Amino acid sequence: MNLLGIRVQPQKANFVVVDSSGEQSEIINSELLKIPAALDFPEKLKYVRNSVLDIISEYSIEIAGIRVAEGNSKNLNITRLHIEGVIQEAFSSSSVGSYFVGRKSSIASRLNVSVKDLGNL
Repeated sequence: MNLLGIRVQPQKANFVVVDSSGEQSEIINSELLKIPAALDFPEKLKYVRNSVLDIISEYSIEIAGIRVAEGNSKNLNITRLHIEGVIQEAFSSSSVGSYFVGRKSSIASRLNVSVKDLGNL
């Protein structure tokens, strides 16, 4: 079973594809999705959506997750929030069986590790 994890920044998104079908999980791909600066904002959102859908299709993703911005962030970036929303919509309208949206603390809880052990997600 292939899993997809995404973390968004205003100008890029980091993603990792993991194969969890064996006894040990294996990272299949870890990349940076750079959002072209030359595009206007709606085209950037379209680019992100299409890229995420391509990743889901290419790797036959069954479960996906996105780490969203922390609620207490003092420098909350609206662009990042828009991109996160588009990715969630892409998950919802794709072939992904289930998806998870969470902050660092909820991800740590689901993995049964401390937030400190997650490092710099």
